[in-house]
Amino acid sequence: EQDFIARTLPLAEEVSRKARDRGTDIHGAIEKLDRHGPYAAHVDAFFEAIGSWCGIMDWDSERSFASQKYGYGGKLDLSCPGFVLDAKTTDKPLEDLKLWPDHRRQLAAYRMGLDQPDARCAIVYVRADVAQARVIEVTPDELEQGWREFLALRDYYYFSNRLELPK
Repeated sequence: EQDFIARTLPLAEEVSRKARDRGTDIHGAIEKLDRHGPYAAHVDAFFEAIGSWCGIMDWDSERSFASQKYGYGGKLDLSCPGFVLDAKTTDKPLEDLKLWPDHRRQLAAYRMGLDQPDARCAIVYVRADVAQARVIEVTPDELEQGWREFLALRDYYYFSNRLELPK
């Protein structure tokens, strides 16, 4: 059993590292809007999926922001007036994927930090092993829930670090 573990653990770690690296590369190509590199088909699938969802837009990628009003900042994958998107890579079948609580908190915080409280928000999953993508929009109710959760976590951070909340 120990020999088996000694042989398979390094192999499993190598497979995991390669998958992480591929996901990072695909994500980087999307952020750079690179339709000519080795992951051009993934980038095209990504933009075809979001084009079907919201039409052709002039996207800002890797946009940083800081909100004095709310006391936090961030860096988001893609945005334009009225839309906020976050890209995620996966090797799982796209039809099996769903939104997670972190997604609604993250996107709610981004849209409020950008002062776009009515922006439509979505996670765009890109299948890393094939050039496929799927948009999952976060509903207004989920975004409201995510915003309340985010504020509670922000407040906890401020209180636990003895910081003054923004006024």
